[in-house]
Amino acid sequence: LQSELLGAQIHANGSTSLLGNFQTQAKLTLSGLNIANVFSVMKTSNAINGSSTVAGDVEVSGPAKLPEQMAGSATFTQFELNLQGIQLRSEKPIRATLNRGLVQLDEMHILGEDTDLRASGSAVLFGDPNPEGGRLNVSSNGTVSMALAHTLDPDLITSGKVSFKV
Repeated sequence: LQSELLGAQIHANGSTSLLGNFQTQAKLTLSGLNIANVFSVMKTSNAINGSSTVAGDVEVSGPAKLPEQMAGSATFTQFELNLQGIQLRSEKPIRATLNRGLVQLDEMHILGEDTDLRASGSAVLFGDPNPEGGRLNVSSNGTVSMALAHTLDPDLITSGKVSFKV
């Protein structure tokens, strides 16, 4: 499959067996994703102005009938975001893996004016018996520009940055 959806180039290929546990292998490559195009389609009354450049690859394999046994990876080699005039970018590729129902986010590093954020963690997506959802383990630290709060609620008047460790 090759497509241009909302200005982004999408290349996908894969296969799924129609027998047994539906063994699947698939790969998606994305480039040129711009959130401005997504925002224009959504046309919300609380218009958020923004643009982005996102590119990366996502791969999955395993039995689709048993998602807790599937494996996969996602690597976003380019992540740049301009939200209401606030520019953010990833210092290095953003990587995540899926193995036996657990998604693991490698440490990501987001930079921008008054923003230096590092985050990593894991989440159980499939196979957890808890009806309220799987285990979540996240750590993050750094500084975040308070101007980001204004993008979520224009009535807030903010300045400076907040340092944190979670």
